Amino acid sequence: MTARCSRVRRCRRAAGTLAVGFVLLVVGAHPASAHTNLLGTSPGDGWVLPHAPRTVTLTFSERVSLDLVEVTVERASGDIVVTTAPRRGERATELVVTLPAGLERDAYRVRYKVRDPIDLHLTTGSIVFGVGHAAMASGGDNDVPIRPLESVLRWLEWGGLALAVGALTVVLRKARAISDDAARRAVLERALRLVPVGVVAAALANGIAAATEIADIGGPLGPTARQVLLSSVYGRRFLVTLQLAVAVVVVLRMDRPFLLPGRSSPSTARQRGPVILLGALVASAAFAGHAGTGGAFAAGVALRAAHLAGIGLWVGGLTAVVLVAPLAGAAGRRELLASFSRTAALGVVTTIASGLVLAGREVTSLTALASTLFGWVLTVKVVLVLVVLGLGAWHARRIQGGRPVGRSTLRAEAVLGVLVLGAGALLASSQPAVGARFAPPHVPSPTTHTVAADDLLVRLSLGPNHPGPNTPEVVVLETRRPSLGAVTSVTVALTTASGEVLVRRGVPAPDGRVALDPVDLAAPGAVTAEVAVDRPKAPVPTARMTVTVDPFPAARAATVVSDQPIGPFADRVAAGLVAVAAAMWVAGRRRRRMLAAAVVLASIVAGCSGGSDPASSAFCKKQAEVVQLGSATENVDDTDAAGLRAAWGAYVHKADEAVADAPATLRADYRTYTAWLDSLHGALERHNYNFGGALSDKRFLEATNDERVGTARGNVDGYALGTCKVHISASTPAGRS
Repeated sequence: MTARCSRVRRCRRAAGTLAVGFVLLVVGAHPASAHTNLLGTSPGDGWVLPHAPRTVTLTFSERVSLDLVEVTVERASGDIVVTTAPRRGERATELVVTLPAGLERDAYRVRYKVRDPIDLHLTTGSIVFGVGHAAMASGGDNDVPIRPLESVLRWLEWGGLALAVGALTVVLRKARAISDDAARRAVLERALRLVPVGVVAAALANGIAAATEIADIGGPLGPTARQVLLSSVYGRRFLVTLQLAVAVVVVLRMDRPFLLPGRSSPSTARQRGPVILLGALVASAAFAGHAGTGGAFAAGVALRAAHLAGIGLWVGGLTAVVLVAPLAGAAGRRELLASFSRTAALGVVTTIASGLVLAGREVTSLTALASTLFGWVLTVKVVLVLVVLGLGAWHARRIQGGRPVGRSTLRAEAVLGVLVLGAGALLASSQPAVGARFAPPHVPSPTTHTVAADDLLVRLSLGPNHPGPNTPEVVVLETRRPSLGAVTSVTVALTTASGEVLVRRGVPAPDGRVALDPVDLAAPGAVTAEVAVDRPKAPVPTARMTVTVDPFPAARAATVVSDQPIGPFADRVAAGLVAVAAAMWVAGRRRRRMLAAAVVLASIVAGCSGGSDPASSAFCKKQAEVVQLGSATENVDDTDAAGLRAAWGAYVHKADEAVADAPATLRADYRTYTAWLDSLHGALERHNYNFGGALSDKRFLEATNDERVGTARGNVDGYALGTCKVHISASTPAGRS
């Protein structure tokens, strides 16, 4: 007996080591969403460049493994011009492809194949750019095909885990409610056999999935298998999962004599080992899928683990009860169902609350819900859940009333629950309904550049700054008193990447503005602008600048219902559901401790998705830095040109950075604001960074701080004060006006 106890202790230590190792794997993993999407490229899709670039940079949503990436560059004719492997850029999510020198004038297509680090999902796509040649944008397509075999295997894995969790719950708790000793032992024996059956099924599904992924990658089988299993997150997770499955089976085998006899539950020490190991297995399954979509990766793993655990208590427990109930007899069956109904209620609340928060992370809006395969499958899953809930509520009422529950309806509830699990597996294998095409419409924003030409400031604006008709506008401002002479005309020559020269001429108005006829820009990319100012009394050198025409905005899905995000609403509903369930539990149990735990749980569920849009949070943090740099600029002496140059340069640079993280509804206003900063910066350069000299000209102020700029700055300030007050402690945004 002593030797047996020693072996049990060694097995438990090994199991604990495996569980800790898995926790370290989860904590040390890089955030991922199970689908690697292309976020941006340089050059951009559809851009036309005057000269051949030396490199092409692809930026993805996830960290990419160089061993699992394939990028090719080919001409319009299909001839491949790049065969070298890409290298990693400044960030882990960037791939850089070096192009050969002396590329000819032609259109080029960059094709890529990447795999996500969590599930090895394949994402393919392409972009097109031109070198002195028109190029038709590919649309930035990201093709993430759905693989039915993967969905079936994930269904088998999750179903096996759910059955194991439900059967273990019956063994440790629910079967003890059966008063008849023989019936109770028969139920315990069958339920105890179901636990390893579920674990083995999950491990088998994992093994087949790993073999499928290795075969899909191609190449020599041995090296590819070693690379996947030892060098990728997917492989390490698979190996740890396999060891955990073996540990669960071994520990249950060792504990079998202690789990079967008697009506009392096993000791806490006996329960701890199987529960911890099975919990680690559930977390292993939660580690895959869309854990990093829509928020923090660790929060995503916790949410999905809670979701799978809830399904295990609810659907897995119901399936286990259906399988063992025939051995309990009529009386034992009623006792078992009455005991299981409370566990089912806990599983239902956990499943629905965590599912709501997950849906808010993985579905951008109602439009995305109604216009994607992911949204359609999610809708079907919700309908199935409602049907299962209806059957469960009917069964619960009959159990509470002491009436019998039909076996056929109980089996129907279990089968529908398994179908719900299958819908969830299909969701985990498909592309989440997120992306730019579901965001609010893009608001075009003109691009503005200001340069100094002797004593004049020349500002060129081009709007809406998209391929197609664009209206140039020039503002000529005098910075010297008295004036050196009147400007009689202004000529603007725009040279596109293809070499076409578009010339527009106009006469300035009294306020210095020059209205010009629209120009037709066929493609995005760099445009060289030359502004010639005709002043007979004092000739002015030609002002030269480079204007970048933005590509077409991302294709958007047709608005079916609403573009507003559903995440915050889903979080509030989930928190309300948990709070109501906790209140009902407290009212029935009258336990103060349960109330405190419910409040904590509701707070966790409400805040697990980050609480706000990640882009808005990043913008607020950078806006706070803009405010601090503006205050620093304000405190510099106006006569200290070097200090002002350094402070103002940092201020404008941080404002430019904040534009990229600004929410979509604020981005156009912020660009207008930073364009005004650019104009003000030009004035400061002319006056050697002397604020008094730059701002003393009333005419300059009227030209640069017009009504549009004032409205845009008001919107930026209002957002900063209203939404970013957590990040910004100042009462008003600082900086010179």
